[in-house]
Amino acid sequence: MELYAYVKAFPEQSVILSGLLIMTCLVKNNPEDYHRSLRLYLLTCTIAFLSVFFNEKDFFHNEFIMKGDFSDMLTQTAYVIAICCGFFVKKDAYKHKQEVLMLMLIALIGFKVVIDAQHLMSLFLGVELLSFPLYALIGLSPMPYSTESALKYYLQGSMISALFLYGCSWLYGITASFDMLLLLSAFNSSILSLLSGILVLGLFLFKLGLIPFHFWIFDLYHQAQRSLIFFISLIPKLALLVVISKFLKYSSLNWTPVFIAVILVSTLWGNIGAFKQESIQRLLGYASLAQIAFALSGLLMNSTFGLASSLIFIVVYGVGLFFVLIGIHKFNFNDPIPLFKMDGLVEQDKFGAWMMTFGLLSLAGVPPFPGFFSKILIIYELINTQFILLAALLLGMSIFSCAYYIGLIARLHYTDSAKMGLNKMSF
Repeated sequence: MELYAYVKAFPEQSVILSGLLIMTCLVKNNPEDYHRSLRLYLLTCTIAFLSVFFNEKDFFHNEFIMKGDFSDMLTQTAYVIAICCGFFVKKDAYKHKQEVLMLMLIALIGFKVVIDAQHLMSLFLGVELLSFPLYALIGLSPMPYSTESALKYYLQGSMISALFLYGCSWLYGITASFDMLLLLSAFNSSILSLLSGILVLGLFLFKLGLIPFHFWIFDLYHQAQRSLIFFISLIPKLALLVVISKFLKYSSLNWTPVFIAVILVSTLWGNIGAFKQESIQRLLGYASLAQIAFALSGLLMNSTFGLASSLIFIVVYGVGLFFVLIGIHKFNFNDPIPLFKMDGLVEQDKFGAWMMTFGLLSLAGVPPFPGFFSKILIIYELINTQFILLAALLLGMSIFSCAYYIGLIARLHYTDSAKMGLNKMSF
């Protein structure tokens, strides 16, 4: 009966599993028929999106899963992102595109488990189910050093996961339970409790790609295809922000100073690092560090509205990133794209140049583009909750980031960047 109740509450999971099963049969019988697999992938995501409207609306929970306030909305957002990724895969340089689509569906199952987890073991299984397809996706990229990047990502992820389990074992020793709410409320100022909390927190920061666990993200962006850049920039971030909001809301210890330090250092490092990059992928990687740190600051309000503002920020960030990735649709993704190839793009591809312009202005937070309103929403609420200095610093760094975003826009619309002095700034 509980399985039946779960299917009624989460019918989209059944749709995804059915789509995976059918796609597996297609790959086995027609390994070269990518277009049929793409149609099935898009159909599966669309039906899963629509099925959320017809799920059991009553609050569902058991020992491992608890359907949260934003569960349905986030699930539908994830399927929209997955559909966009499907169109990117069509133009990407992957040799095994059917496997790429299947891995993305598996990651979506992990995403759903993570956002609804209320047990540390279900959280761990969800995070790993979300992460392992990403390890494989970067390895499948035809870029020159994609296998090396995938191995680095996998080894670092495995180490962080092992430390997370070690921290969980200490927490179990304190409370004799793996229930997340009970564990978080049992935190105290003892050394054992603090160390276990830090180990658990390390997994969250690693999956978000924030300092001090950010080293993997730049190589990954540098070697990734457009679909993976878009997928990994949004799906894991949305899931982990939900988990961190629970961590901050129910923890008996005040972790706010730790998160403020992470936010400030990550924002500074990301924005400064973006100036020195010579490829569009690495620039987006460093910029994502600052963007995700900005989104994380919304959780410091420790409220439902704060979580909503962070999630809205990520979605708006995804919109800007989507237009940037569309703008580079004519470039070959067998190698990293150097920034000098952006010079005068408007003369060769007006559509691509203007799509990139819109996306970059939104990422920079320039009014009246969407990114401006998502940033103002977080800054306004930070001021209302007395994080005035943090709000001022984030605003200053956001203005600072306009330099490399607008510098790249200048490259798009002018042929001779040397005359503008952009080469001196690695643009």
